[in-house]
Amino acid sequence: MPGNTEPPPASPATGDATPPTSRVGLAWEIAVFQFKLALDGLRDLLLVPVSLVAGIIGVILGGDRPDRFFQDVLRFGRASERWINLFGGHGSGTSDELIAPLQARVMRELDTNTQLRHAGEKLEKNLDRVADRIQRQANIVSNAKQHSAAKKDEPPLG
Repeated sequence: MPGNTEPPPASPATGDATPPTSRVGLAWEIAVFQFKLALDGLRDLLLVPVSLVAGIIGVILGGDRPDRFFQDVLRFGRASERWINLFGGHGSGTSDELIAPLQARVMRELDTNTQLRHAGEKLEKNLDRVADRIQRQANIVSNAKQHSAAKKDEPPLG
């Protein structure tokens, strides 16, 4: 966005603000983000009934701290949110520490496995062709719009 001075968000896969430099890197980022979204959703599904039960128990039992069970649920929610680290930026002690070795292994396999490397190169070429075709179509549409706008500005014949 023009005028946006906000730094880029942290990567959900690495926790830093370095954008992926390849399609493979982007695909990895997307996969990690989807995995974390699923974890976050499961956590939320779990927290709905647990928080209701904790709140109801607090209302029934009362006492000096009727909210103690509910507060435990909130503490768990904050801790799990930090661990999932959906949008990155939390540093150590997050799911990223489990994901990083997997990423290293997958990337190493992509680098060393000849069949995967050839398949990846083929995919890259095909994606480049698709991207070129889309760009050409976009240029045709843009040129047609410019031509149409220029025709509207011409005086009528006759």
